[in-house]
Amino acid sequence: MEATLAPARPDPARTIRRPRRLLTVVALLTLLLAGLPVVNQPAAAVQDVVDYTGTGALVLGAESVNVRDCAGFDCDTIGTLTVGERVVIAGPEEDGFLPVDSQTGDLSGYAYALYISIDGLPAPWLEEGAAGCNRVALAFNIGVGQPFDYGILATLQEWEVPATFFAMGWTTDRDPETVQAIVDAGFPIGTHGYSSIDLPTSSDADIVADLQSSADSIRAVAGDNWIPYHTPFAASTDERVRTLISAEGFLPVGWRISAADYAADADPDAIWERVVPNIYDGAIVEMHIDAPNSAASTGVALPWIIEALLARDYQFVTIPDMSLPCGVTTSDLEGGSTADATPAATTPEASGARTNPVVTAAG
Repeated sequence: MEATLAPARPDPARTIRRPRRLLTVVALLTLLLAGLPVVNQPAAAVQDVVDYTGTGALVLGAESVNVRDCAGFDCDTIGTLTVGERVVIAGPEEDGFLPVDSQTGDLSGYAYALYISIDGLPAPWLEEGAAGCNRVALAFNIGVGQPFDYGILATLQEWEVPATFFAMGWTTDRDPETVQAIVDAGFPIGTHGYSSIDLPTSSDADIVADLQSSADSIRAVAGDNWIPYHTPFAASTDERVRTLISAEGFLPVGWRISAADYAADADPDAIWERVVPNIYDGAIVEMHIDAPNSAASTGVALPWIIEALLARDYQFVTIPDMSLPCGVTTSDLEGGSTADATPAATTPEASGARTNPVVTAAG
């Protein structure tokens, strides 16, 4: 597909001639073998078979999470858990799923482990997806505060590229029409916090208040396109921050590739250089859409990047899809009212979507 919104792109052959930079990809071996996304957990908690039976846990990262009758995405769904609901771990992890019992005692089964935060353990968080299916996810943070570049949104729509947006609460309150435009285009949107505070140096109460204020602002505009995912301002986070974020029912999200496009002197060639030569299977790429020079930098580089990665047979997916194993997308798991609004439904994986007995938001 030819984009019409940007100046002429560089010779596509440049993507072949440029040497790929060495990548240091920290992978959790057990999760990769299970076909699961890579999340930061202590090595002992992943490599050793640890039984947390009887330990409490919290549901996070989705408005509702499927509980299945066995450990697998092809197992029947027997019920759902809601975000923030407490459960009890009923046995050791199996193939990326945890056996859980609801606190009410009326639901027992297997839930996808990424959406279950076990008490006393570091919170799960998503920095990259599982390798094996050539996926890339674009994450656009909104919070620099300059005018929103609608041309970037139009480029994503023209190329039919899924993306996920993370808005700050203060920009949402000031310019709700920007979040509404994202919603109208069908893209999912999470929170980037309410304001530009340094989370690791903030108090517990301030972190929670910032998170909840942003969620209230964004959810009021985004409605069904709201997702309980959080990206930290300036990529500044630590274990305490992530634990607080997950305790509120949000899945912390990070990235290993940044376009660094937030400054007034951002340059499209420099953005291309930061992204394309460093790309890898499962990468999350952070960009901005409201920086001082977004239109002339990210707006110009984005179609170049899309074309280069498509030429390498990469598939663009949303952040919620990147949190799932290869071959599984949110469109496999959700009903029409939500999946119809998910841009990932246009990606190649969605064409073979299964029909589940009960379908909800995740897992």
